[in-house]
Amino acid sequence: MTESATRAPLGEAPSSASGAKAPLAAEEPRSARELSRHEFGTELSTLRQSRLFWVGVALKVVLALCFGSHFATRWFAPFAYEFVHSHFANPWDTFLARGEPMAFPYGPGMLLVVSVSWLPALVASFDPASFLGLFLLRIPLFAADLTICVLLMRWLRMNGRDAVIAYWLSPVVLYATYVHGQLDLIPTALLCVALFLIFTKRVTAAALVFGFALATKAHLLIATPFALVYLHRTCRPRREWLKFGIITAATALLLYAIPLSSHAFRSMVLGSAESRKVWLVSIPYGTSGLVLYVAPAAIVLAVLRFLSYRKVNRELSLMFIGAVYVGLVALVPPQPGWFIWSIPFIAYLGARFTRTGRFVLLALSASYLAYFFIGDPQVFLEAADPLLGAGFGQRTADALTLRYPGLLGAHAASISWTCLFSATSLTAIEMYRKGVRSNAIYDFRDESFMIGIGGDSGAGKHTIARDLTRLLETRLSVINGDDDHKWERGHVMWRRFTHLDPRGNLLNTQLESIAALRRGGDVRKRHYDHDAGRFTNPLVIKPNEFVAVVGLHPFYLPSQRELIHLKIFVDPKEELRRKWKVARDMAKRGYSEAQVIEQIEKRMADSVSYVRPQMKYADIVLRQGDTDPARPHHVDLELEMVSELEPLALYDALDMVSSLEVSWTPDEQLTRDKVTVRGDIDPEQIAALADSLLPDADELVHDVGWLTGGRGIAQLAIVYAIGVRLSRARTREIA
Repeated sequence: MTESATRAPLGEAPSSASGAKAPLAAEEPRSARELSRHEFGTELSTLRQSRLFWVGVALKVVLALCFGSHFATRWFAPFAYEFVHSHFANPWDTFLARGEPMAFPYGPGMLLVVSVSWLPALVASFDPASFLGLFLLRIPLFAADLTICVLLMRWLRMNGRDAVIAYWLSPVVLYATYVHGQLDLIPTALLCVALFLIFTKRVTAAALVFGFALATKAHLLIATPFALVYLHRTCRPRREWLKFGIITAATALLLYAIPLSSHAFRSMVLGSAESRKVWLVSIPYGTSGLVLYVAPAAIVLAVLRFLSYRKVNRELSLMFIGAVYVGLVALVPPQPGWFIWSIPFIAYLGARFTRTGRFVLLALSASYLAYFFIGDPQVFLEAADPLLGAGFGQRTADALTLRYPGLLGAHAASISWTCLFSATSLTAIEMYRKGVRSNAIYDFRDESFMIGIGGDSGAGKHTIARDLTRLLETRLSVINGDDDHKWERGHVMWRRFTHLDPRGNLLNTQLESIAALRRGGDVRKRHYDHDAGRFTNPLVIKPNEFVAVVGLHPFYLPSQRELIHLKIFVDPKEELRRKWKVARDMAKRGYSEAQVIEQIEKRMADSVSYVRPQMKYADIVLRQGDTDPARPHHVDLELEMVSELEPLALYDALDMVSSLEVSWTPDEQLTRDKVTVRGDIDPEQIAALADSLLPDADELVHDVGWLTGGRGIAQLAIVYAIGVRLSRARTREIA
């Protein structure tokens, strides 16, 4: 999908039909919905080309057709069939009257999802425990399975193939879903979809999905506080978390409203034996009968720990939710389906942190299968009854128990449970450790990260600031250096000084503002309206995680240079700068071309004396070359970077793109490197490069903010530099 041909090159805004700059909204990249759809197409295309994926599909189809324990053949499949075949009458009443209180311990949302594939039962009668019935039961489960796999690939990107190995072929998923017949994959998939929507800031959609998910199975209540805390920490305005909570609760209550009037529903779902298991493991406290419930205590402890973090990122959230779910099954009598809740998050660990992640994934899978075979061989083997005949599982289990009493006895079951408990505990610990570590990568103490963007008039400084805002969004506050001009346009003093002369600007006021914002204080500044050439009412600028000062003199004062963590100087080719400045001043300020050229010549001496010398203090110099409006993805950009930012890593990443020609040249002192980039590149390629260069790139930037061509490469270089500076600062702090 190509960008519009009106996309401006670095330093140049798109023009409207009248020749004036288009408003910022016109420069926005594709919406989150459009980009996500495109990227999911990429993930599905990758899966279609994967042999491992098709091996998994074939295996799952065979298992779905031929296997199912009594949970599937006696309860879940007949329950869904009865609901549809009876034209959607209340099935809980029917099955409770039959003496089957465990037939469907799920909410109304689960019944709605499962019933979609059973619509043929409206017009036909058949045995729900047949091969056809088992297959119909597994269709929505397969859809949920595929959804989770695609989302994991989307989150992991550079480790997408590892996600296929870690999740799609997971023995836990294969056994619990396609052999044993549990339905927990559906609420797990809905949770993952809701988290994806939360991470992409589509709060209303996330709340609707999450509310529906709560109506499938109540264990998702455990994930609710983590979602609320994430939204509170990351969304602007802050009240988005409240909107999420209200819509989620309203959606779930709406779905529960009708079935709650049924005694059978309340008994089979809300009062089921499964729902009470969370209270079974307890520690006596004294002699008064007081007990400590271990599993609820662990959940509350995890929520409070998550709540204590000043900032949270996506990976921390995923790892915390996964750790809580995998830890929970270690603290309650284990059920095969409950392990599904954590598998996507464990698979993320296995793909993202290959050494420790794969080890814990292997240990958990092996001990899981061993325990459920040794602990209850009859249920384990009866899943083959649909294929090998009724009673096969029980006869085989009895024969094996008689022949190998030491292997299938109570002592062996306890040993296998001990191994499974150890594996789940280790997995929870590793998920917690990796999540906390990822959350600390870009933590910059308790002060704002200061960015300076300097350059000559018309060089494209504010375009760079807007492009950066697309990525950092509301986490970036911007100071306009023009607000610190001493006089309004037309003032007699401008005959003596130009705007490029430091004496025509209140640089000490600017310094004080930057220092206050870095410390976390609000700043009240007057505002210069460029269109009118007048000062307007003062503005209150609030500190943020990132603060950018954009102007002609951000690095002029030594004390101000010390306050800025990353200094960027925009230095396009002179003929290009003049072209941009003429177009801007004619369109927005009513000047003639001759007047603009005269002004440029008048200011040239001050540019050489006061503005351009600041370039030597910059960490990054952006030099835009020739542009071609007919090639929206075109790049002609030179990046000059201080060597401590390790520009060679950026060069290596860019050099992997076949459509780019990239060169790297260090200076003789090995203090500054030049990286020249020419060719074509689109936003998806740039986003992939960001993922390869920076761990947890999504924590720094919003995915849909990447631009195309030279502007996108400039964004990439700046974000890379920010990531390097933040991670280095964190390393020094820990040391």
